[in-house]
Amino acid sequence: TIFGYQVLGDGWTNWTIMIMPPGAFFILAVIIWVARSLAPEDEKEGGAIS
Repeated sequence: TIFGYQVLGDGWTNWTIMIMPPGAFFILAVIIWVARSLAPEDEKEGGAIS
């Protein structure tokens, strides 16, 4: 609720994982996964790291 008003409907199921500390790592992994899949890949010549 926000200021006593219900934001989500009665059909909403609470996700317990979101309030637990491991849930933060789960969400962080999903955010990194989405960001890496949407970012253009740099193709560099050669495989050596300089």
